[in-house]
Amino acid sequence: MVDTRVETVAVEHVSPVVDDGRFVAKCIAGEEILVSADVFAHGHELMAGTNRYRHEGEPAWREVPLEPLDNDRFATRFPTTAPGDYEFQVIAWHDEVTTWSSGVARNATCPVARRSPSHRPRPVTSATPQPAVCRSDW
Repeated sequence: MVDTRVETVAVEHVSPVVDDGRFVAKCIAGEEILVSADVFAHGHELMAGTNRYRHEGEPAWREVPLEPLDNDRFATRFPTTAPGDYEFQVIAWHDEVTTWSSGVARNATCPVARRSPSHRPRPVTSATPQPAVCRSDW
């Protein structure tokens, strides 16, 4: 079966920004620039991202990973090594590997072993202790 869903990741409230991008943000050469953004999407998957930056005239982009702060906010820093303009881009995506590994880690700590759907539960009597519940979709 072909997956036809559209994966949309929103990147909003990027900073630094001055007057909705009409003016450039300024700093002193040698300082680090703090870049932050809200990154989110539909669903429960974890998000990841990177900040691409370059000095004016440089053909190649450099990248630094975004670090999660709180809720949907991510941030990173990049150095300014020379005077001049720098451009940057915030790029984000669904982090399927981290989502999967955190689910596995969460289920590994579950006190009840997972059973296949074909398993028939035994009758519960007053002498049988009730198992703890551990849900993987929370």
